[in-house]
Amino acid sequence: YQTIGFVLAFLYAAAWGGDAKAETYNGLKLYVWEFGTRGDEENELAANFTREFEEALVKQDCAMVLERRSYDQLLHQKDNEQFVMSIEGISDSSMKKLRMIEAGGVVFGELYDDVQSGELKISAKVQRFDGRNMAIDSVRIPRGRRFDAASRESGMKDLAATICSSLSHGNPDEPSA
Repeated sequence: YQTIGFVLAFLYAAAWGGDAKAETYNGLKLYVWEFGTRGDEENELAANFTREFEEALVKQDCAMVLERRSYDQLLHQKDNEQFVMSIEGISDSSMKKLRMIEAGGVVFGELYDDVQSGELKISAKVQRFDGRNMAIDSVRIPRGRRFDAASRESGMKDLAATICSSLSHGNPDEPSA
């Protein structure tokens, strides 16, 4: 009887856990576009921020983050496009592919290295396919800490939390920072 009770408890927990997770992000699926810089240059730092933001967003559990590396055709198309900061900059071909994978929105990120202030500003916005902003916000980290993984991860955790808060409260179009 103990074994049956354990199995029933496990099945109940698995079923309940699945429902709770679905309610957490309300079925929203997001594709995180590769972060870029204002200088339209691709660099390893932007790639690091992209991965760290994506990881932080997954941990926030406010949306299902679509695995970018699973969509090779979309990534190949992205590689042929210049730095994109909004839905309007995505090619028709990539838009079709994003819709095929049932993405509900796309996250765009930008790094701005403000040398004079000594800070690195990292902005993120979530846009629907009609161009409407679902969430937008930014964080700043000291420029000297941009290569420090712990500082980047902390900044991306804060940015993901504010983006998720905006998504859950429906406060798009205006950054809070």
